[in-house]
Amino acid sequence: MIQVLRCESTGEQCWHVCCGDPFGHRSDIPTTPKTRYGGTMETPRTFLLPSAHGIRDHARVLFRDLARDRGLYLLLLPGLALILLFCYVPMYGVSIAFQEFSIFKGFQDSPWVGLLQFERLFRTPSFPYVIRNTLLISLYKLLFGFPAPIVLALLLNEMRSTFYKRFTQTILYLPYFISWVIMAGLIRPF
Repeated sequence: MIQVLRCESTGEQCWHVCCGDPFGHRSDIPTTPKTRYGGTMETPRTFLLPSAHGIRDHARVLFRDLARDRGLYLLLLPGLALILLFCYVPMYGVSIAFQEFSIFKGFQDSPWVGLLQFERLFRTPSFPYVIRNTLLISLYKLLFGFPAPIVLALLLNEMRSTFYKRFTQTILYLPYFISWVIMAGLIRPF
């Protein structure tokens, strides 16, 4: 049961949670708040309702904290700019799916066709095969691509020779550090 009370000592308005049955018939728990933010099992919890004065205090504390940590917020700006640039700006191009897009006309002048592109996709005779192949490729990636690195790491961990272990790790990680063209050039002479 929730009661709105006025605190005896400060005169502030509080909302007070009473323990008891769902209908609030239990009256052996004191109804005056004992502490500002908490209590024990014997003492019900009391929370202050926000007042206009309290909101101003919170705003003042917020602006003070923002001013104090302005250097950290400045460090945050490049990351936010990258997220905005690479995640939200490209969303403008999603409108191409609903247009008969022409490179020469651009986004603004290409005619809107609604869901025509999707109808065209769903009516294609090869659509069920394309969906099936996409789902199968994703399933195969999960089945073989997920456990393979774990199994490889366990196998490398069991190798006794440190030289062969490090040599194998180097060969396996080389494609991640060198482009495939250079790798092909390195492997081809052999």
